[in-house]
Order: sequence, then structure tokens, then C-alpha cells
Amino acid sequence: MKILLLGNSLNTMIQFRWDIIKYLAKTHQVYIVCPLDKKNYQLNFQYTNVFFFDITFCRSINVFKDFATLIQFSKIIKKINPDVIFSYSLKSSFFSMLGNWKIPNYYFITGLGSSLINKYKFFIDKILYLLMHLRKLIITHQDFFIFLNTDDRDYFIQKGFCLQKYAKVFPGEGVNLEFFKFSPINEHPKTISFLFIGRLIKDKGIIELMEACKQLKNNHIPFKCTVIAPYDPYNPTSLHAMDLNDFQKVGIHYLSFVEDVRTYIKDCDVFILPSYSEGLPRVLLESMAIGRTIITTNTHGCRELVSDDNGLVVKVKDSQSLYDAMLCMSMKTKQALSQLGLAGYKKVKEHYSLANVINSYQRLIENRVNKE
Repeated sequence: MKILLLGNSLNTMIQFRWDIIKYLAKTHQVYIVCPLDKKNYQLNFQYTNVFFFDITFCRSINVFKDFATLIQFSKIIKKINPDVIFSYSLKSSFFSMLGNWKIPNYYFITGLGSSLINKYKFFIDKILYLLMHLRKLIITHQDFFIFLNTDDRDYFIQKGFCLQKYAKVFPGEGVNLEFFKFSPINEHPKTISFLFIGRLIKDKGIIELMEACKQLKNNHIPFKCTVIAPYDPYNPTSLHAMDLNDFQKVGIHYLSFVEDVRTYIKDCDVFILPSYSEGLPRVLLESMAIGRTIITTNTHGCRELVSDDNGLVVKVKDSQSLYDAMLCMSMKTKQALSQLGLAGYKKVKEHYSLANVINSYQRLIENRVNKE
């Protein structure tokens, strides 16, 4: 079987799905269509039965550039003639809907909460509604929507974009428990250590984290906080270099990039992601897999991962709520933090492991094969 994967970033495709791609390539031909780093991708990602196709992809909304991408994608489909298409992200799904009317699609909706989507939400909803109903009249197969959380699924069903029987919820992108191995919390030093990993954008809750750290520092609460956040020039809520000087003032150690995040996760006591919205944040799952308790926000994609025994949920865009949670964690013993982290590890192992996600993909493929 020929399986085509459409995405908006080679880095995301490899970072989140390389283990799944290698699994699929054992028995199928896998075609990855996304913008390529032409200098490095062939050297770093050669693998049997995996083929790469370059495509331009504008992450903002630009009618002319998007139309050019659609033409590119249509030509690639004709050349490959895949049996099934997996498209990742809402915009990739639009290209898959418009550029292909014959091949079954699986639309992976990896999140709906970005500021760009919210800005054009009314128009996106109308276009998606019309497009899906038009496809129902034309296509002879059935497309499926794959979601990473129940809130996004329920929104699509409520809006009439898809029927419930054609909407599935996946257990994330899959965490490799051999790579992100459980590691006990270091009992020393006694000062609590917080960690944030994510893009340097407002939507990740960076501003609220800085304000909470400032309050901890002003109240003379001993703590360490490391922020690992690469700059994202294409996101409308990106924080520019001029904002970085403020990190040191509030007691945050800032790093723009690290080669391997595992060392930093192992060195922290609590992982923080005060995001405004997510699909299902992989970085939270990776931190839980290593055995770290988490603080995150009461929003779709995040709250599903937290229960009373593995972390705390705070209000969205609320630095005081985040401060209260960080203060609460700072008052716990290392033993108590270890117990919270262990509960999170068990949750990932049971529900969100790579093995669980591979099984979900296998069921999708078997469903497709049985209908041929």
C-alpha cells in the first residue's frame, strides 16, 4: 500500500512521527510531502520505503501562495497515486480536501487554538462546512477525522463538519518509552526546579510564566526556572528578541535551543506548560514519561492529561493562578513530587505510549484494506 503523509514542517513530521513512519515503512511505501531542508533531509532521514517530496507551505494565510501549494500538491498526488492520505494540521487537511477527490483521507486535526485560526474562525468554519458537504455529494469513499482530544472532536461534530461515527480520538502522537525513560527525581538540591519547553510565542503562556516567576522572586521563594523556547518568526504571537532581556530579571534561565531535552527534563522537579490551547502536547507526555509532575492550563488538549494524583491545572491566561500552583509545588517534599511524577508515568504507559498509537494506525490501515 502507498501511504502519503502531508504536513507543514519536516521538523514536526520527523520529531513527532518518525517512529510511526518507520513502523509503517516495514510493510508499506510511505511518501512524506512537506517543506524540506534540502541540505540535511536526505543525509539524516534515509530509510527503506520512505520517500520525500518537497512542497512550499505558507504558515500564514496567503491566497496566492496557498493556491500555488494546492497546485503542487495535486501534481504530487497524480505522480504518487497513493492508496490513502494522512494530513496533519487543519491547513494541511484543507489542501488534502481540495487537491484530492478520489483517494480516502484521514484528517489529523492536531489543534484548533492558535491565534491565526481564531482570527479567521468564522470564515474557516463556513468554508469547512461547505467543503465537507460538497465532498459528500461527489466522493464515493468515506473520509475520517482524527483528533487528539475530545473537545476538538465535539466541536467538529457540533458544527456539522463530520458525523460522530467518522470522528476518532487518537492517544496523541505516541511517546517512545524506551527513549524517554522513567528517571527518579534528584533529591538534591532542595530548591525546586521548574522547566518550560515550547516555542517562544505568547500562546504558550510565556508572559504568564514570567509574571508568576516575578512574583515568586519578589516573595523570596527559592526556585529555579529554565525556559527552552526557540523563536518562531512565522507565528503571529511570536515574542521577539527584545523581550528576552526580561527573563533574567524574573529569575528565568533562558535557552533558545538544546540538542536533547531529556537531560533538562530529568534535572527538573516540575514541568510547566501554561498554554492557551493545544491538540495534545507531546512535551507534557514526554515529561510525564520521564516521571515529572506537571502544571498546565484548563484548556482542551491539556486538562485531559492531569488528574489529582499527577499534577495541577490552572486558569488560562492567569498568572496569579499559575503562581499559586508553582507556590504549592514548591512547598511539597521531593518524595511527594516523586509520587505525583510516578502517577503521570503510569498514565502515559497505559494510554499514550508509542505502542498504543501504532495500534491505532494499524486499525486505520486495516479498515482501509478491508474496504478494498
